Amino acid sequence: MHLVPCPAWLIRKDQSKPCISFDGKVDGFGAELVQMVSAMSYTAACGALFCGVGWWAMELTHGVHVPTAIQRLFGECALPVLRPLSGQPPCNSTSWPGRPNRCHFSGLPQLLFHLTYMTPAFLTDLRSILLPQLLPLAKAHAGRFTVAMHIRRGDITLGRHSKRYTPDTVYFGVAAAIFKIREDAEIHVFSDSAEPHMFTRYLDLGIQVHLGGDALEAMAHFSTANIFVMAKSSFSFVPALLNPRCVLYQPNTGVGGIWVEGLNHWVHLSTNNSLAARIKACAFPN
Repeated sequence: MHLVPCPAWLIRKDQSKPCISFDGKVDGFGAELVQMVSAMSYTAACGALFCGVGWWAMELTHGVHVPTAIQRLFGECALPVLRPLSGQPPCNSTSWPGRPNRCHFSGLPQLLFHLTYMTPAFLTDLRSILLPQLLPLAKAHAGRFTVAMHIRRGDITLGRHSKRYTPDTVYFGVAAAIFKIREDAEIHVFSDSAEPHMFTRYLDLGIQVHLGGDALEAMAHFSTANIFVMAKSSFSFVPALLNPRCVLYQPNTGVGGIWVEGLNHWVHLSTNNSLAARIKACAFPN
């Protein structure tokens, strides 16, 4: 149950505000969630109402039943998300924002991973919607210093989508830096790989490995961990927005790149000698 009401930009009853719907495309659950949140941030910044992203023809993607996952994630605020309005005229200078109207915005790809509209007020709203559903899924690790690593392996290799591949050595280096700061750190790896043998070295280092499983449970750990290590993946992006603590991110600027910047409190993940110091400053700012 929500601790606060749904934000104003999700409530369509105010007829004095423009109501904007968006084009979208069928993709993985993480990418579809990024489409939705990017559209919401633009809507909120414009003082308008969110009227949905139009890609609900699909059901199952990457093993996730998307409507069910959205219902679970958005809770009481899910209805306007699951029922986008259709048949609206294009947004333009005469229909919007010149006067209140309903219109359809076709430039959603330009907004993806764009942090301009991810204002502190919007992030507060987003966290108030999603975290009440996610927090119970991460309860088992409450009170511990936890680290969640997202390691993308199921759909990429060094030879396939290699620009989005991060070598294991990078994660080992991060783990070593964290253990140097906190010997009692509880590090968890989450991946959709179906090959457990690829993670033997992680287990040897005392890292807990979670393969497959509930997508929202993984998101819950990403969103609430003391340190979240992102992958070059849409699935990492929204949990990183939700996590107000320490987030390590990897800019993806190559072919098929995703984003090139992070929020102010995010730390650029690199393997240089200052990594441990930057993680310490991020995780223990005082």
